Amino acid sequence: MPAHPPVAPGHFYAREHPCVRCGYNLQTMELDERCPECGTPGVESLGSLSAARPEDVRRVGRGVRAMAWSAIVFPLVAAGLIYVDI
Repeated sequence: MPAHPPVAPGHFYAREHPCVRCGYNLQTMELDERCPECGTPGVESLGSLSAARPEDVRRVGRGVRAMAWSAIVFPLVAAGLIYVDI
């Protein structure tokens, strides 16, 4: 089981945040409480991708695509430059 950061009482989800297991909205619940639907500790949902803002997910997706394209394009450019030099 992964280690979770300690959560002080009084810290709560300030915006909509789904439970990582069942999707229940944890908004306004304290982080150290358990999900009322499935009993999963609320702190387990802190790092879930399903809770990320859509614009952040899109930004990460653009970065991954840029890295994939660079892994394809740069070697081809380098091979082309080597071919031209020969």
